[in-house]
Amino acid sequence: MDTLLLVLTNVIGGSTYPVNAVMLRGFTHRDALFVRTALCALLFLPVLWRARRRLSALSARDWALMTGVATFGYALPLALGNYGQTLSTSSSAALFIGMEPVSIVVLSCLFLDERLTGLKLLSMIAGLTGATLIAFQGPPHFGAALGGRMAGDIVLAAAGCCWALY
Repeated sequence: MDTLLLVLTNVIGGSTYPVNAVMLRGFTHRDALFVRTALCALLFLPVLWRARRRLSALSARDWALMTGVATFGYALPLALGNYGQTLSTSSSAALFIGMEPVSIVVLSCLFLDERLTGLKLLSMIAGLTGATLIAFQGPPHFGAALGGRMAGDIVLAAAGCCWALY
């Protein structure tokens, strides 16, 4: 049963990029962000109601930290992802989300004093190289002006990095 739930979770998570591409055909990237966030907020209201006592006990510092994570670890990557996907493709969006675990490793080294071993570094390089080659359909050409799909892919990579804050 656990394996089935894991597969189902991956299918649902992986389907967000093609579904988002369809949504972006009918909405601007800003409107799509609003609709997605508003729908999630409505669905999350019962959880907030149930946790209201614990939430009221949080300090101002806790609220500031949660606001920072919500802004830079949730809203910003959603906005960057929507905008990047208008310039690029849903397959690139799905590939560049792989920047999240790489960014988590980097942030862990910077802020949690975790050691970056040779194996971790080699794994990060291999993963990034593979995703880059697939997303750019070969080696990226940085000599040309950054526009169109290249700009979209860079924005999508930035969105993947921001998810590490969440």
